[in-house]
Amino acid sequence: MAVSPKSIQFVNGQAFALLSYESGAYEVPENALKSIDELIAEIVAAELPNGGWALSGSDPDADITAMVVTALAPF
Repeated sequence: MAVSPKSIQFVNGQAFALLSYESGAYEVPENALKSIDELIAEIVAAELPNGGWALSGSDPDADITAMVVTALAPF
């Protein structure tokens, strides 16, 4: 989960952390670096102006975008 700075350094890590929190009836650990709301805010803020998300750069990446949409879907 989001307990390592490297694990949530990029949008894919933020999406994975969000997916892990939603994969079961889990509490966010006390040592988590980001809450669910903070992860959502950072992911939404990383959306590119032309739509979608990318690991880096300004061109949307289909894999990253699909992962992010899946992670955000419950919210």
